[in-house]
Amino acid sequence: MDAGKKEQWRWKFYRVALHLNVVILCVAVTVIAALKAPALYRIPSLVILIVLDIFLVYTFLRNYRTTKAWLDEYGTSPEIKDPERRES
Repeated sequence: MDAGKKEQWRWKFYRVALHLNVVILCVAVTVIAALKAPALYRIPSLVILIVLDIFLVYTFLRNYRTTKAWLDEYGTSPEIKDPERRES
């Protein structure tokens, strides 16, 4: 992998890692809201947070799959992709 591709990979990895952290944080906030929110606001806040969680998980999985596909394409050298081309 050349330097340009390594830089792209670094930013793609940061993006996926940050997105995963946001998903985890939002799920934790949902659990805390279920336990600590006042009774009047509990159901509306849970509905909003669960919808937000579902959206974030969906976008995270889509982002993860595209990053993984990019890494499968550019991440390894041709020698590693095709073991028969390796020189012994």
